[in-house]
Amino acid sequence: MARKFRDLVARKPAAWHAEVEVRRQELLVAMPLQELRRARQLSQEQLAEELGAREPPRRDEPQAASGAVGELPEALHGERGRLSEPEG
Repeated sequence: MARKFRDLVARKPAAWHAEVEVRRQELLVAMPLQELRRARQLSQEQLAEELGAREPPRRDEPQAASGAVGELPEALHGERGRLSEPEG
């Protein structure tokens, strides 16, 4: 009588399952993101969400040194609280 693979795997000892999980994690780390995304059938957005990644700021959005757009006017002002006059 034929046995199902999942039944055979279920009867393996806990140590075997732990080793398999360690190897699975190693393979996932080594796998390029594109392959991982395709293997798990995820969109780029879904994979980013799972990894906790966020979209980097766009280059056309101005940012102050701290990265907060709301602080931009303060970053543009000189020591005296206003923009410096052009030389010339």
